[in-house]
Parts: sequence; structure tokens; C-alpha cells
Amino acid sequence: MPSNTLPLIIISAKDSEQAKLLATELINNKDDGAEVNGSAQENFTWRLQNKYYSANVRILPVGDGDTVENDVLSLAEAHIIYIAKEEKDLAELAQKRAANVNNAEVEVYLLLYEGSKTPSVLATWACNNHYEVIPLKETASSHSDDEEDDPEGPFKETYGIERARDTLHAHTWTGLERIDIPSQLQSLDGLTLSSEDEYIGREDEEEDLNEEQMVERAEAFAMALETVLHAQASRGEGDDEMRRRRAEEAVNALRRALGPDFDWL
Repeated sequence: MPSNTLPLIIISAKDSEQAKLLATELINNKDDGAEVNGSAQENFTWRLQNKYYSANVRILPVGDGDTVENDVLSLAEAHIIYIAKEEKDLAELAQKRAANVNNAEVEVYLLLYEGSKTPSVLATWACNNHYEVIPLKETASSHSDDEEDDPEGPFKETYGIERARDTLHAHTWTGLERIDIPSQLQSLDGLTLSSEDEYIGREDEEEDLNEEQMVERAEAFAMALETVLHAQASRGEGDDEMRRRRAEEAVNALRRALGPDFDWL
């Protein structure tokens, strides 16, 4: 897919340099590669890759006062607002930066705050405007939940830039390539069942999966269940639109876990 048609992540910050620094931090982990493409508004091509899929996306840094053309906005699938700790009038500032994607059908909305705890005025704005707010300096030790995370549990909580990265990985990007379908099931993708015998035949195919493949399938279900539990824990937050978006994310996660089996369940 040509780079100028890749799905887009727009980062809105005080200036483009600040947005670029956040983009660099976001893609700076050992599992992801990035290329920097020069342009008037420098943008990054980020290859997201995990156990389940790979996808190429562009990150476009945007500063206050910059404009984004409508043909570029049409490719936007995620919007990130970055607010530094020293900035003032936080709700007004967030609203100003949110205007960068007013005409876009964005599916992932993140507000990244530089501090360890989100100011209440910013948390309220994020809730009212369907943004997930993530304090970048928050850690497990600074988290205020009564129950501590279980480091050995299947649903490890993440914080800061890692949480933002995980949220972007959970999105179903346009043009993604599935890599989590066991080879025994690849040939079944897209088929529809016409009899009970075909259903039984597919069950036989699944019985042939080796232990490693079964573990991968279980991990996919664990990831999907984490998304469902997150949606359930947040069910009282936000309006109908936010709750609908969380439900869609949960369904998409389950679809990825079920793979080609989803169509005939």
C-alpha cells in the first residue's frame, strides 16, 4: 500500500517538534520499525507488529496553528492530543487541538498528559469528548487502585506510553495482515458451512493443532477477554457514543481471537 494511502495517526501538540518527539517515543520499541519520510509536515511510517497481525500506519505530527487537508483527514483512524505539564487552560487547549480532526471519522481517541496524574478538568473534558486519557508519567507504584496488579496474571495493566501503544495495537487498522491464524485453519478462511458434516470436519481440523498453536489461540482469547473486561469496568463512564465504541472494540478483539471460525459461529 503506498505510504500516502496508509491509515493515519494524527498527533496534535504545542508545536510539530513536540509532536515529533512523542511520535519517536511511541514507536521506539524493539518490535516496531519506523522510517522517517521528509515533507512539509514530517511524518513517520510505523510498522505495528505483534503475535496476531502486522500493519503499516503513518504518524503525522501537527502543531498548534497547523492545518490538515481534508484528503489527509480522510485517512485518519487515530487522534492523539499531547498536553505538557506546564501548559495552562487545559480544557480549552484540548478542545483547540481536538479541532484538528473535526471533519474526520476517527476511531481511536487518546489524550496523553505529561504528568503522573491527570488534572480533574482534563479528565472531565476527555470523558465528555470520548478521549481516553493517559498520564504518561503514571506507573504501577503511583497507581491508586486498591488492588495491586498481579505480575503473573494474564491481564497485566500497562501505564504511560506503553498503555498508549497497547491501545493502538488493539485497533483494527485498515490493511492489516493477520499472522495469528494457525496454518491448519488458513485454508478454511472465508468458507461458509452448508451442513453439520462440514462443522464436524472443522472440529477435526482444530483437534490437529499442536500445543504451541493452542497456546497462541488461548493468548488471543486472553487479549480479547482483557478488552471485554476493560469495557465492562468502564461501562458507567461517558455517554452512549463512548459506550458503543468500547463495545465495538470488544467485538473486534473477539473477532481477532476467533479468526476464521467467527463466520460460522
